[in-house]
Amino acid sequence: MHRRLSFISLGYAFLIIQPLFASLGHPKKTEEFRDLVAWAQHNGVPQNLRGGIPESIGAKTTKINVTACSFNELEANAKHVFCVSAGANHRKFLFFILMDVGDGTAIVWRVNSRGKLISTMCTAAGAVQAVPNENFVAGFLAEKEYFLRTMRVHHQDYLTTPAHDASIR
Repeated sequence: MHRRLSFISLGYAFLIIQPLFASLGHPKKTEEFRDLVAWAQHNGVPQNLRGGIPESIGAKTTKINVTACSFNELEANAKHVFCVSAGANHRKFLFFILMDVGDGTAIVWRVNSRGKLISTMCTAAGAVQAVPNENFVAGFLAEKEYFLRTMRVHHQDYLTTPAHDASIR
């Protein structure tokens, strides 16, 4: 009985850890992610990332100037955003954001220059809270793939939709 429970526990541990390993990045995807960053820099629009997000990642500012590609998915009441810092150290701040347009809540994933997940935040009612990456890794992988797929389909000919006030909150 003890041996069977250990095997079951090991199986559950594998199911929990498997998405975490998937978030670490795949070597073939690293080059494609670099292409995504370049695509966003070329096709994105200038915006400001605000709403407590800069402070929550340790930036000493209340806004980060970014170049952002965003796509509204009206039937899902969602907005998909990929942001690349517009500053000289653009590879330092890269974000995927999935917003609920109806209530303004969002999940923000910060990634490194290779597309590896660094941290996850949730926003609601103007507040930002860091959350464990493991809780949102499936959403991160889906959002990352959404943008990689969008880049492949639209190449450099797709216009992005800027936020009304040219900021992302």
